[in-house]
Amino acid sequence: WNLAEANHFSANGTIMHQAHNDYLETAAEQGAPGLVVLLVTILLAMAYSFDTWKNATPPAERRMALAMFGSVVAGSVDAMFIFNLQTAASATALWAIFGLIAAQRSYLLKSEARIAERSGNVAIEVRDVVIENETVPVK
Repeated sequence: WNLAEANHFSANGTIMHQAHNDYLETAAEQGAPGLVVLLVTILLAMAYSFDTWKNATPPAERRMALAMFGSVVAGSVDAMFIFNLQTAASATALWAIFGLIAAQRSYLLKSEARIAERSGNVAIEVRDVVIENETVPVK
């Protein structure tokens, strides 16, 4: 604080209740384990949305994944300068985006599993060839 701010807050008896940095506030309130959980959650959301953007084939899914990645990055950077995870509206929006990222990731993994299963069934059907009553494995 500069001298004017220090005099203003001391004269009015104002006490700041927020750290104006969500990461510092989380570390102060919940300790290192809380901070690690928060950072891992944010990093996983970024990694999942980036991976979905990179691997999704429909353009709409790619755009949605990129938008969610940008939202998480913007919210994470904003959390360094203000306490947006302590306000209901901002925190709800960010956690909803985390949920959407998890749902999109789950949908992508399930669709990849279905594709792999279908191609696996085709491989099983042509795995063995019968030639004159003898089974010859296909290499």
